[in-house]
Amino acid sequence: MDNLLVIIATRDPEKIKTAVMYAGNAKKRGWFDDVEVIFFGPSEDEIAKNKNLIKDIMQISSDTGLTIGACKAVADSMKLTPTLESVGLNVFYVGEYISKKIKNGVKTMVW
Repeated sequence: MDNLLVIIATRDPEKIKTAVMYAGNAKKRGWFDDVEVIFFGPSEDEIAKNKNLIKDIMQISSDTGLTIGACKAVADSMKLTPTLESVGLNVFYVGEYISKKIKNGVKTMVW
């Protein structure tokens, strides 16, 4: 399997949208067998506060079948978990999950 995990940590909304657009296209066009996105750190704060950005992200996810998650430890520490879950993100502890993906040879792209 040729899988991709896109980790988005940047706070820059243009970079966030670009990363999600790339991931969505990679999924939709079959550039990889599977593609996932995980928001981590500052990006979680940005998407929680930027209604237009999260709307665009969730539309891309809906249109492409892209799986999108966020780090629960970070979201909890910033008191963002309810907001992120309310828009449909899968909020979970990602540290071990990301580590296992990397150990299993999943390609990563960090924005």
